[in-house]
Amino acid sequence: MLKSLKIKNIALIDELEINFCQGFHVLTGETGAGKSIIVDALNLVVGQRADRTLIRSGCEKASVEAIIDINNYPEIIQLLNDEMIELNDGIISVLRVISDNGRNICRISGVVVPLQLLTRIMENLIVIHGQHSNQTLLDSNKHIEFIDDYGDLNHQTLVNNVNKSYFLWHESSKKLSKLRKKAKERDMYIDSVKKQLKELDDANLIPGEEETIQKKKDQIDNYAKIAESLNISYQNLYSGYGDTSVLQKLKEAQDAFSNIADFSKDYNDIFKRLKSSYFEIEELAIEIRDIKDNHEYDPIEQQNIIDRLDTIKRLKRKYNANIEEINIIRDRLQNTLDEYVALDDNMKHYEIDFKNKLLEYRKNAEILSNNRKEIAKVFEKSMIEQLVDLGMPDVMFVVNFNEENKKQIPSSKGKDDIEFLISPNKGEPLKPLSLTASGGELSRIMLALNTSSSNKNKVACIIFDEIDSGISGKAAQVVAEKIALIAKFRQVLCVTHLAQIAAMADIQFFVSKNEKDGRTLTTVKYLNENERQIEIARILGVVDSNMSSGLEHAQNMLEAAQKYKKLL
Repeated sequence: MLKSLKIKNIALIDELEINFCQGFHVLTGETGAGKSIIVDALNLVVGQRADRTLIRSGCEKASVEAIIDINNYPEIIQLLNDEMIELNDGIISVLRVISDNGRNICRISGVVVPLQLLTRIMENLIVIHGQHSNQTLLDSNKHIEFIDDYGDLNHQTLVNNVNKSYFLWHESSKKLSKLRKKAKERDMYIDSVKKQLKELDDANLIPGEEETIQKKKDQIDNYAKIAESLNISYQNLYSGYGDTSVLQKLKEAQDAFSNIADFSKDYNDIFKRLKSSYFEIEELAIEIRDIKDNHEYDPIEQQNIIDRLDTIKRLKRKYNANIEEINIIRDRLQNTLDEYVALDDNMKHYEIDFKNKLLEYRKNAEILSNNRKEIAKVFEKSMIEQLVDLGMPDVMFVVNFNEENKKQIPSSKGKDDIEFLISPNKGEPLKPLSLTASGGELSRIMLALNTSSSNKNKVACIIFDEIDSGISGKAAQVVAEKIALIAKFRQVLCVTHLAQIAAMADIQFFVSKNEKDGRTLTTVKYLNENERQIEIARILGVVDSNMSSGLEHAQNMLEAAQKYKKLL
């Protein structure tokens, strides 16, 4: 239930707050006073597109906040809990803020939410019927929803069964289609994957090997320089050129000192050091000789190293990855190949799953279709009764199940193709609403739909925006009575110019325009019983000279309305 509405800086509204209760509310006032602004604000609450032109002139932003009681809506409470949005004793606040820079904000109980979530929640709480919503009747694809909404809890279960079985079938269908597509491309893909795997397996890339091989290549590339240095070092240290080797000269110096080593301690120390140096140089020369002897040029090894480095670099360029990443790619290719190899078995499994889910869907769709046809009979009778009451005495209304257009491909709504047919006047053939109904007739049909399903509709608040367009006289009284019947089960807010509807309301607000500080403002005033008499008299067109009788007439209408509502 809508408990209150705060509007700030929207059109001619500076700032106002309206409080609501359960029952039938009306908004009345002169044409152009701003009644439609209230509906525009409510459209923002339910998630309609934000129009920046609604922002009051001179203001940067505008806002609408609704306080709503959702205690009777456990599904919405659960949804909000899932979104981590806290409730205050089953009460939520819905805030829309629109800015002239195009930035819009939606909040539920202070939490910023996407517009889609707001729309999803509000479609179960507030429904606005106006000239635009009446146009939905012209879309035959929507007619099936009216029939389903008319059904009882058992029917809603059947609708949910079809929806669930459709979803399961759809998921199975997608998987099977994907596998079938793979099957068509399988042979080509298998050859391609096998070639890639063979290339990578033959390469057998090892992390870190590139650096090791590069070092070997650098040594081979510098073979001549290394060999020359080793030879010169060895010749100078050991073999020498003639008698000029370091060891030869060191031996001669050692022998010379051996003759005088006993003459003094200093000579003896030098002798020992020369002897030690000789042995150390000799060991170094032998070590260089061993390295020189083992340092042989191998052109085959050099070519193998070059080829290996080329392979590594080519694969790194090809896959735009390092060795570790290429090995991961290789594993993925193997998994892909395994999937393709197992494709036949998977295909059989999903074909069986697809057929089973299709059979389950068709079974549920058939049960739902049969139930819809039973509901349609009751619905047709109720609609005709309502439309006759609404001034269409010769109307014929039929829920047509078009068997030729019966859906062969599964749909979330089942297999039925439903369209409402109507003949407003005697002697006229039944035709689709889009080819027959006028604007006034569409308003009556929409009201008839809401009246027929008033005790079934789960929506908390229904708003009628000038649904009385094109209606007067006796039909106006019937419309008022129909809305009162709806209000017995749902909260109703109605914008009207008809005295009959205004008199039938439980709560009446008067919308007016006033000037303040050189600017025009729209205000909303709650009317007491005396003020309602005056306003209803105004709606009736009473002038000052007939005010006494006009007020009496208005009072009679109010009393008659009260008596009627007590009988509901």
